[in-house]
Amino acid sequence: MTRQSAKTTSLTITAMLTAMVFAATTFFKVPVGLGYIHFGDVFVILGALMLPRRQACFAGGAGAALADVIGGFAVWAPWTIFIKVGTALLVAQAQAMIRKGNRTGEVPEEPARSADFRDGAIRAAFYTLAAAWTAAGYYVAEGVIYGNWVVPLAGIPFNILQIAVGAVAAHFLFHVYARMGSAN
Repeated sequence: MTRQSAKTTSLTITAMLTAMVFAATTFFKVPVGLGYIHFGDVFVILGALMLPRRQACFAGGAGAALADVIGGFAVWAPWTIFIKVGTALLVAQAQAMIRKGNRTGEVPEEPARSADFRDGAIRAAFYTLAAAWTAAGYYVAEGVIYGNWVVPLAGIPFNILQIAVGAVAAHFLFHVYARMGSAN
């Protein structure tokens, strides 16, 4: 693949994932308390698994913030950008560590098992950090926006659930995408 072709492919995937974050956030949501949970994080995380950091951050932040603005929650857009960019950075860091670990050239005694365990542990740790980041970020945002630090506590489990579902679904979609790519 030429350099120009790779840039075009990256730009296309970034645009598609930005639109998917927007669509999944806007059209597939469940109202809870003062807000809603949605499936946009599936594509925020998928973007972080597939794209370079900068493009992943753009897709996650811009897609989710646009959904806030169009959906009538414009006050949330700056917070959302900050939170979704942080989520994308955490997942992208996990992906970078996994890629680097798989290129070390070391041959463990049981390569498939130890690499799978290591990769799974890295992903689990960073998905947990992403869930904590999201829950803390939206807790602070709700506290500032509504001027109440007790009511936002009710949203924490929903934010964690949203990231957990997003991580599982994105992980599955990423592996489907990877297998499709290796079949060509």
